[in-house]
Amino acid sequence: MKKSEEQEDREWYQNLAGDHLAYVSIHRKAIDEIDQLMRELWMMFDDSKTTQMGRIKSIRELHKLTVTSTLLLRDLPFVTNLSKYYDLLKYKFV
Repeated sequence: MKKSEEQEDREWYQNLAGDHLAYVSIHRKAIDEIDQLMRELWMMFDDSKTTQMGRIKSIRELHKLTVTSTLLLRDLPFVTNLSKYYDLLKYKFV
């Protein structure tokens, strides 16, 4: 079972390394999920039932998500260019 999982991991990595659109897809999904979480946090923040401590926690989480989103966007040009330098034949996993 572990051998099978390792092989799947290798294939997954190989597909990502050779296809910059796979990276873009993963980043887009992550950014979409972050945007959804941010909308939910803003709804919690704006809810009249939310305590002051709840609002503070919401703002902290919103800040963390903003930083994460910015990092993902900053890294996107790098990962889209990565496949240019990756020789699939040279790094073929067996």
